[in-house]
Amino acid sequence: MGGLEEDKIGSEIYILDANVLIDFNDSDITILSLIATHIGACYVASPVLVDEVKKLDEAKCSSLGLLVVEPAIEQVALAEERRGKLSFYDHLSLVIAKASGWVVVTNEERLHRECSTDGVQSVWGLELLARLVDKEILLSEDALVVVYTLHELSPKFVNEGIIERFRDRIGYLE
Repeated sequence: MGGLEEDKIGSEIYILDANVLIDFNDSDITILSLIATHIGACYVASPVLVDEVKKLDEAKCSSLGLLVVEPAIEQVALAEERRGKLSFYDHLSLVIAKASGWVVVTNEERLHRECSTDGVQSVWGLELLARLVDKEILLSEDALVVVYTLHELSPKFVNEGIIERFRDRIGYLE
């Protein structure tokens, strides 16, 4: 996971990358529902769901308020023209977001860079968690439980620096 970007989201429609879905599914799946209900419409590309997110299916996504989008043939063809080290699935999310004017939600630095290069907005998954705290949908203590769970699952990616920045972002004082 990377940094946090307060007030960067200009759209209210998001496409979630596999790592965000997996992270919240593994730490607290209800966060996905809260985001879809209180932050904005959340889409996931069907190939991302089917091929990369093994613990969720379309029915479960629907029950959480997540919308599954079937990419157009042209979008799949564009995504197959991968560039750099971006995977087909990451590139597909970027292509769909660019065509639709959506915001990419990812925890991958590489995808953030490519989004920036293409003029597509992107945010970190933890930023949406912070926005739940901002809207008083989620207590800061509960958000921190999610972050610490993510740290236990992936200490390399959700390191102490990320935790400290998240605490600062939500204004958490002990």
